[in-house]
Amino acid sequence: MTVPNRLEKELLAEHFSGDELGSAVERLESGEPLAYIIGEWYFYGLTFRLNDACLIPRPDTEHVVDKAIELTPFGGKIADLCTGCGCIAVSVLKKRPDLRGIAVDISKMAIGCAAFNAEANGISPRILKPGEKLRPPDAPGELNITEADIF
Repeated sequence: MTVPNRLEKELLAEHFSGDELGSAVERLESGEPLAYIIGEWYFYGLTFRLNDACLIPRPDTEHVVDKAIELTPFGGKIADLCTGCGCIAVSVLKKRPDLRGIAVDISKMAIGCAAFNAEANGISPRILKPGEKLRPPDAPGELNITEADIF
């Protein structure tokens, strides 16, 4: 049994009340991660919806976002493989309006979260969709995006 700390209790109280709050505290005490209980987490200054098909965004992953923002050429494209809730792709595209990207995951539930997060953060139009052409830099041909596991 895990004893919730004050911050965890405050976050639960922001999302639940009454019997739902008691139930949420029980879930936390049984070891379920807080992010899965409240259904969202915070990453790179943004709020991301998530579910148990997605890994919980970690603060150290923000360094990956920083590097992608720094190193991707103007007007470039990024690929976020195993995107989960889309925190990397969404954060990079939110910070760099000149970029486009692709986000891929094997889990339909994760893709649903990532698509929601892209829409909620206003970057959905810059995510390549199935059937669109992606030409990798310095590549002679194009990659035709047809997999259903992208949003």
